[in-house]
Amino acid sequence: MAVNNLARKESPEECLTFGDALKVLSREERFMGMVSAMNTMLIKKGIYTKEEIEGYYCQWAQAQLDRPKEERPGHN
Repeated sequence: MAVNNLARKESPEECLTFGDALKVLSREERFMGMVSAMNTMLIKKGIYTKEEIEGYYCQWAQAQLDRPKEERPGHN
């Protein structure tokens, strides 16, 4: 599948494949997509609730904000 044809697909038959997605997304987008997919799966399987994930995320965010900005990821 050509890269310029990898826009949003309308039907399941035209769905973007995992391999195609890996080819066209940036490293950061791939990471964000994997985190989103894992969180969705954990919620749908009833392992965590959305509120638990948001709580853990906020705890992590606060820990980042407590660090000097130059020591935080993406701020060098």
